[in-house]
Amino acid sequence: QVIEMELLIPPIKETKLTKGFSLNEVEQIIYCDGGALDNPGLAAAAMCVILAKDKQLTHAAANYYHRSTNNLCEWSAVQAAVKYSRITKLKTIILTDSELVCGQINGTTNLYNKRIKESFDEGIRQYREERKDGNVLVAHIDRRYNKADYIVRVTRERKIDIDEHHVFADKEKVEVPEGEEEGPEGIAISNMVDGEEQTAYTIKELIDGRR
Repeated sequence: QVIEMELLIPPIKETKLTKGFSLNEVEQIIYCDGGALDNPGLAAAAMCVILAKDKQLTHAAANYYHRSTNNLCEWSAVQAAVKYSRITKLKTIILTDSELVCGQINGTTNLYNKRIKESFDEGIRQYREERKDGNVLVAHIDRRYNKADYIVRVTRERKIDIDEHHVFADKEKVEVPEGEEEGPEGIAISNMVDGEEQTAYTIKELIDGRR
């Protein structure tokens, strides 16, 4: 039985790419978000997953950064989602409320930021290969539909990581040194939480919004 994915997927911005991507064949939806206080400042990036067969949130991952920017965190979240889709080998739509990052990773908006180009070049290449094969697509949604927004705010507040599958980029790629908006090196801060031991502050409780 074909699951009508249009009922699970929030309104997405229509583009040539979305028109050519069959929503009814999507097996998982990944929401992505990232944000920094004071930009740059305390920051977090997060993603959460809905499996089509379950029609419910099943997994989440998040990283806390001592000092980073909105753009770096948005990119980190999207790249984590791309990596997770490759791990699961499921047809995936990745949803972000960053129109800029969506356009840049799809090649419809110019990417001028040298640091982001260098940090996420491999992820961009892998995504475009997978997109060409029809396995994945990054699409834009309005912020009010983004289920990862809550996880970003909680992660930033608690200064904690959840990354069982190691999908996030190295922190040095995302953190920004004091006194700089962008920089080649960052401050490595990692308060790792074992996802299996703490199971969803754990993941399930976090994405359900119960804690």
